[in-house]
Amino acid sequence: MLSAVSPPPGRPVCRRHDRLLAQPPHKENIGVPAVRQMLELHPRGLLLLLSVMEDTDHHRFKKSSWKHIRTTRLLVIVSSPLIYACVLPFLLLDLAVTIYQAVCFPIYGIPKVRRRDYLIFDRGRLRYLNTIEKVGCVYCSYANGLLAMITEVAARTERHFCPIKHARRLVHAHSQYAAFLPYGDGRAYRQQADAIENGPFDAVPKNK
Repeated sequence: MLSAVSPPPGRPVCRRHDRLLAQPPHKENIGVPAVRQMLELHPRGLLLLLSVMEDTDHHRFKKSSWKHIRTTRLLVIVSSPLIYACVLPFLLLDLAVTIYQAVCFPIYGIPKVRRRDYLIFDRGRLRYLNTIEKVGCVYCSYANGLLAMITEVAARTERHFCPIKHARRLVHAHSQYAAFLPYGDGRAYRQQADAIENGPFDAVPKNK
């Protein structure tokens, strides 16, 4: 991770810089001189300093997979296959929504929901997580990100076909709901529905 940091283009190679990257100081040994070296020798010195401290902390707080299993309740271990069995319907749902969005949204003039805005897999890189925890975090990122993406796909579909609020207040309204028309207002529906159906969808309104 640290070896990927290199001197800026056009700047002569500094031996002190090379030594610092090859043998970064441990967190316990980081003092004022070491901090000054990192900040002076490279414009990304602050990032280098933070990465050294972060890497040290991560190893300190990591728990082995075997210890993780031994400290987990038996019922939790037994029920784990039920959690991961849901990956099959998730994959099928993902495929169905992907096909629906790819085929229908261009016809309706609705901008597609970007997967990268919802499916984020960064927690699997954390060094203080063991293998079991990383797998769990990746799976949770996929499941929750997928459902959030599908919610946005459904919200944009609802805005296009039925932009009317419910008579009762929703506990949790989706991103497009605030732009919907009042319940029971036929005049507003006939006058404003077309404008609301056509977006803008990317400018996500604030829920009310």
